[in-house]
Amino acid sequence: ARKIVLLIALFNVSFSYSQFCSNLVADAGQDINICLGDSIQIGGNPTGEWDNINGTPPVITYSWSPNINISDDTLSNPYVSPTVTTTYTVTITSINNNGNTCTDQSDIEVTVINPQANAVNSGPICAGQSFTLDETGGDAVSWQWSTNGSANISNTIDQSPTVTGAIDGEIFTVEITDSDGCMSTASTTITVYPLPTVSLGPFSDICSNASTFSLTGGSPSGGTYSGPGVSNNEFDPSTANIGNNTITYTYTDGNGCTNSATQSIVVFPFPSITLAPFSP
Repeated sequence: ARKIVLLIALFNVSFSYSQFCSNLVADAGQDINICLGDSIQIGGNPTGEWDNINGTPPVITYSWSPNINISDDTLSNPYVSPTVTTTYTVTITSINNNGNTCTDQSDIEVTVINPQANAVNSGPICAGQSFTLDETGGDAVSWQWSTNGSANISNTIDQSPTVTGAIDGEIFTVEITDSDGCMSTASTTITVYPLPTVSLGPFSDICSNASTFSLTGGSPSGGTYSGPGVSNNEFDPSTANIGNNTITYTYTDGNGCTNSATQSIVVFPFPSITLAPFSP
């Protein structure tokens, strides 16, 4: 009786893992998203196994394809870092106790998220003006602006902040984060035109009863004059103030930038003359 029990026990140990090939199951893992430049471990838990095994299972080998941006294509759970969305296929192989070679396959799609940042500005501007930055890529849920200069950005975490104090050629960079936590950067350069150099020569004092005259002395030519008594670039002493009158010469250059200069015209009152009656 003891010999029979021993033979049955040996029989159970030797053949308890006998399997059909259909019982070999591959699992590449769940489809997943990653950010461009990141890596992630793929494969199931486990990646390959024999179903309903009772004893020591046969060895399983692994082969992943494509063999691109993968740490080791023979591991059960390798790391991958694709630059574009890629479907990885794992082929598992094992030999059962009957000597049959069994295989199974499973796929996992690794979607690469690559948000596109796009930075623009409302320039060009003239010196002293403000302008607006904007990020227009459409993928962001948060923003972070910075500059390589000393301009003031009204709110660095706004999508479209206002900027003051910029100089020509200053670069503004935005880093965005999308809903998957992936980041991207973009930059924009502001063009700042200088203001034109404007001058105005001095005027002579004049009496209030003098004739209207054309104003001159502004440089560069082509600007306009304004102030008390001025109309169509002419000065009429009779309509100006008695005393000091500030005359402004304003010039706008080809970039649309404007500057001005001032001088004064002093208008003296017309003298009032009376003659007393003569005594007889």
